[in-house]
Amino acid sequence: MRRYLDLLSVCGFAGLFLAQLVARSPIGLWSIGLLLFTRDRVGSYAAAGLITAMLTVGRAVGTPVVSRAVGRWGPRRVLAASALGSAIAAAAVVIVDLSALPLPVMIAGYAVLTSLCGLFTPPVQPVVRALFPHLLPADALSRAYSLDAAAQ
Repeated sequence: MRRYLDLLSVCGFAGLFLAQLVARSPIGLWSIGLLLFTRDRVGSYAAAGLITAMLTVGRAVGTPVVSRAVGRWGPRRVLAASALGSAIAAAAVVIVDLSALPLPVMIAGYAVLTSLCGLFTPPVQPVVRALFPHLLPADALSRAYSLDAAAQ
């Protein structure tokens, strides 16, 4: 345990580590919240599961693309743009919810918009993990990745 605590004493690592944990927590919670929200709205766990699956499909497609964009345009621009895109898609989910659309159209709207939320999920983990080698010696990287995985 001491070896993991020593990582947190490296200048800059503890702040980055804690900030990325806070930044990644809504990403994990979004799936649960979406499932419960859509189940309440559409009355079916099957439809809610489909909608939540579309979020996962969007993330599976978008994460490699958005992560590659970090190398081209830099982490600040990509994180800001992807967070904005995801937030706009999430706000559109609320707009669909407030509309008086027929249930099948509402389900399709939720599915499309949540896949866009997933597509634009900010690549917090890849960006932060790319910074670890700049903050830590090479022999501490595997412990840092292990600590990161365990904490998440």
